[in-house]
Amino acid sequence: MAKTQKKILCLLAVFCLCFGLLSVNSPKAAAETQGQVKTRYYAQYGTYISSEAKTTVYNTAEIFQVYNQGNGKIAYLQFDLTEFLSTEEPINRAELVLYLSQEPTDNSLQLRYATNNVWNDQAERKDEFCWDPSTTRSAINNSVIFDKKYDITGAKEGPVRFDILEFINYVKENYGTEQKSYTVDYVVTLVVRSGGSRAVNFYSQNAEEHLRPYIEFNYVPTEPTYDIVLNVGENGGIYSNREIVEAEGIKKLVIAEGGDAIIKVIPDAGYEIDTFTIDGEDALDLLNNYQLTLSEVQKNYVISATFKQTTANNIIYPLSDMALVLDNSKIDKTELRVKTATNVGSTTRVAYLKFDISNYDIQKGALLNLAALNNSSFTSGEVYLTVWGVNFADWDEADWESGQKKWQDMPINSLISLDSVINIDKATKINQTPISIKPGNAWYAINISDYLRAQKTSGLNTVTFVLTGTYPSSANILFGSKENINILDGKFCRPYISVLDIDYAVNVVNDENGEVKITLPDGTESGRVSERGTVIAHITSNQGYVLKSVSVNGVDMTNQVKNGMLYINNVTQDLEIVPVFTPARTLTFVCPDEVKIYDSQFNEIKDSITVAEGEKITVYFVIDAGYKMTLLENGLEAEGFAKNRIELTVLDDIDFEVQVESIVK
Repeated sequence: MAKTQKKILCLLAVFCLCFGLLSVNSPKAAAETQGQVKTRYYAQYGTYISSEAKTTVYNTAEIFQVYNQGNGKIAYLQFDLTEFLSTEEPINRAELVLYLSQEPTDNSLQLRYATNNVWNDQAERKDEFCWDPSTTRSAINNSVIFDKKYDITGAKEGPVRFDILEFINYVKENYGTEQKSYTVDYVVTLVVRSGGSRAVNFYSQNAEEHLRPYIEFNYVPTEPTYDIVLNVGENGGIYSNREIVEAEGIKKLVIAEGGDAIIKVIPDAGYEIDTFTIDGEDALDLLNNYQLTLSEVQKNYVISATFKQTTANNIIYPLSDMALVLDNSKIDKTELRVKTATNVGSTTRVAYLKFDISNYDIQKGALLNLAALNNSSFTSGEVYLTVWGVNFADWDEADWESGQKKWQDMPINSLISLDSVINIDKATKINQTPISIKPGNAWYAINISDYLRAQKTSGLNTVTFVLTGTYPSSANILFGSKENINILDGKFCRPYISVLDIDYAVNVVNDENGEVKITLPDGTESGRVSERGTVIAHITSNQGYVLKSVSVNGVDMTNQVKNGMLYINNVTQDLEIVPVFTPARTLTFVCPDEVKIYDSQFNEIKDSITVAEGEKITVYFVIDAGYKMTLLENGLEAEGFAKNRIELTVLDDIDFEVQVESIVK
């Protein structure tokens, strides 16, 4: 077949594999990696498929499934390696990278190499090419010369790598020679099928570019490069916008002369940076927001970092966090994703956060801080986030990852509707009013003081929160996780609990006819009070006036005033105190010893009492046995006196006189 020069998609791989990609180790690449530069070649055209039931061979979907049973499907991936393989660059490593769209149900994958002569690369629309399975497909299958199985046990959603160096070396060494009546070409075909009877799903040529299948080569470059060796202590990590390679236990960046690199030093939860050096010299002051930029690199460097347990007691980072779907098919630890679907389905994600509160001081307040991340699925409106407290004290991330704990083990009813009733057995609703989350990057804080105090008081040293959201559509909201290294407002976007002194303002709406002075229990005058603290309102009326009523945040507390003082306990919000004073009216009593007089609270009245104008009062008269009484009001027999009591609204001063006579014959 005449060799056709085709456009090659060649990308320098500069993306940092911050959290690691699953490497398939059987067969294992043994190439030396020192000084290598990475080049990627993506699958051309489309993903071609073989199916016993269909003759169409071009997959137009984003995701494709392969398996090896009955009507099983086999994928044919075509790569044009002409530009790379026709050079003399030494190849140190060659890997096929497939992005799995979900955790595979099979434990192996089979790769075959075939010569490519049977493909009509001269066709006007190659991606519309269909074949006769009895001719074209069989011709490709008959040209297979390599057939290897790779162990993918433990593979998760994401990229998996397959060493195909033997395939590539064969093509490079045998270019132009005939093999089974086909000429070996630099345009190669890899046949992918499941190694067993179950399925493996991966992204196809029709997916987003970074998810498409590609072959990755490492070769020794001709331009000078320098090594940035990274020595990282325990309880933290060093990350970069460049790929970190590891060889013989040494982690490093390989930077071309004059290149730049950004390095981030990230302590684990509960730790802080102890030392940071460059070539043995202290460089801690060079870190800006945990970040260092190396510009125009002209030499090798050795960068080292160590970490120590933090002495700060005002920040609590999570022990573990993740976002889960109902069937545990995805455990996402790079971001907390909450899907706000109307009904719970297999793709609904609920975020799970766990904290150690052993050192939490219950006298302090606590806020749960979450960093919302930009998200293309959530561009308008708002999501209402609810935080639930559940008792997962004995659970950790390993329980989820190993399958020891399932979604169904979480105390959430599988039939909940996120837009109506959240049915969480024995869970505590932390924020009674859901917090409004709007599109874009922002920090949000939820007061969790009461919940932490209750858990700590009950003897628990860990707390777990579940996040749910409501929205009129199926938008996703994203929050940073403990492994997310994005920075927002100078802070890493990992969730955390801030422990702090929370206080509240105390405001008095003054009345010109009296005064209210606010003090703390120790006598200090203050306009603020700490959370759960107590304030005392000292109420004094002006001459000729008395207190008619007093309210706190709209609640009448007049009856709680004793001896001119109102105690307000267990404060959890700002206070507004509104006193009302009114002109004073005096009630005087002239009474013989045979009668005792009491107010409505059964406090004894002696000679007189002062009440507010317009106040309704009740006065009780207790008469000794053998007597009866007559009550005079301003010299006249009092109206409304019955059953030894009188009820009246006081509008003026009143003089009462009690007269008694014996009823003993």
